[in-house]
Amino acid sequence: AGEELRDAADASLEARIDQLVTALDALPAGRGFIDERKLDRAGAFGLYNGMIASAFQAFSATATLPEPELNREARALTALGRSRELLAQADALLSGVVTAGRFAEGEHARLVQIIGNQRFLVEDAVADLPSAERAAYQRLTEQADFTQLRVMQDSLVAADSRAVPTVDPGRWQASYDEVQRQLREYELDASDGLADRSVPTAVRVLVRLAVAGVLGLVAVVASVLVAV
Repeated sequence: AGEELRDAADASLEARIDQLVTALDALPAGRGFIDERKLDRAGAFGLYNGMIASAFQAFSATATLPEPELNREARALTALGRSRELLAQADALLSGVVTAGRFAEGEHARLVQIIGNQRFLVEDAVADLPSAERAAYQRLTEQADFTQLRVMQDSLVAADSRAVPTVDPGRWQASYDEVQRQLREYELDASDGLADRSVPTAVRVLVRLAVAGVLGLVAVVASVLVAV
């Protein structure tokens, strides 16, 4: 809502920020509905996910850089962040299922969709990372916690939607927590590297603006002298 941000944002970004602010304004009322048991699991799931989706949409509108390579990497890192959020959604959905002891209507299909989307985003994003970052991500996902979590996801996808989930909650939580932690650290390190590589581009842009300003000033002075 700050004036500096509003002045720097284009129309598309400003519209997405407005959408995010509107979603966040509804958060207290939504929490009240949850506390009063006026929302079921699906309703609460949709409430929070909608807000987070609005935040990612606003963030995506800011991740636009003039250099094609840097822009591609920025979008890839944004996609990895969204894939990590989908992993969190799968964890939240599974927590509700485990607590209830069964899948509610449509929850298994939703879980399968979330896992599929999460894997698609990862595959698509990693392909756009620089070779060093891509190799580092590959090494990361070969660790035991990643492998174990993937196996448990596969078993959930193949499960009968009418049966009780057979995934061990303790094993899932331990693997999930470690995977989330390592993915977050990877994103932060990659973002720092991207910021460092973006500095020369930013300097070139500023230099071009400065040169254009100086040339404009020279043109104005010259026109005044000629007029005089």
